[in-house]
Amino acid sequence: DYNRRSFIAPNHTMTHVLNYALKTVLLEGNSNQLNQGLCEQRGSLVDSEKLRFDFSWNGPLSNSQILRVEEIVNDIINQKSPVFSQLVPLNDATKINGLRQVFGEKYPDPVRVISVGKDINELILDPSNDNWNNYSIEFCGGTHLSNTKDAELFILIEESGIAKGIRRITGLTRKKALDAKFKFQEFLKKVNDASLLSNAELSVAIKSIKIEFDQLVVSLVDKEEIRKVINNLYVRIKDWYKVNLAYKISNIINEVENIALKAKDDNKEFIITQLDFGSDGKIAKKIQEKIKYIYPEVNQFILSNDEENERLSVYVLVSEVGTTKGFSAKAWLEKAFSTINGSKGGGKVDLANGSVPGGNEVAVQILQSAFAYF
Repeated sequence: DYNRRSFIAPNHTMTHVLNYALKTVLLEGNSNQLNQGLCEQRGSLVDSEKLRFDFSWNGPLSNSQILRVEEIVNDIINQKSPVFSQLVPLNDATKINGLRQVFGEKYPDPVRVISVGKDINELILDPSNDNWNNYSIEFCGGTHLSNTKDAELFILIEESGIAKGIRRITGLTRKKALDAKFKFQEFLKKVNDASLLSNAELSVAIKSIKIEFDQLVVSLVDKEEIRKVINNLYVRIKDWYKVNLAYKISNIINEVENIALKAKDDNKEFIITQLDFGSDGKIAKKIQEKIKYIYPEVNQFILSNDEENERLSVYVLVSEVGTTKGFSAKAWLEKAFSTINGSKGGGKVDLANGSVPGGNEVAVQILQSAFAYF
């Protein structure tokens, strides 16, 4: 039990310091908001793994606010401030300036006061001193540190809304915070190393990096730093895709001409092919018009693998001759998607289009089903 309490104590004391830091950051220059019930504790949970703190506020905290809160808490840790604990008559304790209480809570008399960095006897002797607003002072009967240095490090890993006007913050201390900081540095190096890859290599690597990033438990501030680096990599890949696609499209148009001429020479009723040009409907229309110009009677089923967005797009055109034979672009598309989950699309007798998540393996299934329509 002593060992368990030793892990709870840093989380509990830092919950008090967090409460103070939030008030300092969010109410700075707006002390009148205290009268509006903002930045007041609405609940907390402290265990050996983490600390969780609920408080009243009217919106998400910005990254700069989260950074400032972390800085204040860690400054108090690094100041090696003593943590004072003392039973005080309730009437005397409630007069202490800067004291934080839980709204609606009934406290015993005498009540236990926890003060971080300031002797409680000094607080009682001069309760109205404005300087006490610069300290974490609360009523509490729980387990605490004797000095803030024993918390070692503090990070915030989650901030979210749990109800209207109520925010929830989750934090870590000691080894868990230090481990998270190490994970951040390790992962940031991995992302920076990825920036040295070729564009083709990066386009593959960034998918697994994104999955790891989403699961990464680190400081919200550190995660935002990583997010900016990853976003820059995505911009680089997107630009590369555009250049690569422009080159591809030029080749595809030449390829389409050959496909249409061969289908016409062979008197084929349909063209079913994969031409990877992303998911740009304008390009698909150019391809369909090119084929139609060369061979107006042919029915077209064009599939494109959009690797950037990991999605397959399908464009179907049934010629006038095809419609007189009872063929339907919409029915053809539905047949092609009949064995695929997550597909969406629609159309009419002569034109239809749709898309589905996946890559080349799913593309093979779609093409097989498309052939089975005839």
